Amino acid sequence: MPRHSEVPRREPASSSPNNQDVFIWSLYQLGGSDNDVDVEAIYLRSFELAPGRLGWRTRPELPDYKKTAKALQAAEARTHVGLVHRTSKYLRRLTSAGVIWVNDNR
Repeated sequence: MPRHSEVPRREPASSSPNNQDVFIWSLYQLGGSDNDVDVEAIYLRSFELAPGRLGWRTRPELPDYKKTAKALQAAEARTHVGLVHRTSKYLRRLTSAGVIWVNDNR
């Protein structure tokens, strides 16, 4: 039987906004269903989609990489397990389960 961390997420997108959903949507919008995408591009797109959530506290016009990096870590390890494939240290791509999840939650 697969461990919990190996079972892809099947739950829909959250009813309230969260940074992990934003990360997955950003990866998809940047072509992550077909191509490897650099995490820095995903961080920037995530900030563009949710600047109020992912900006600095004192300079909200600036992206806070720690918040976006934390969203990536949480998505990969806890909240969206099985939806993102780490192709290298800095590159990510949606898995087939990730593409299905995005299409089901448009």
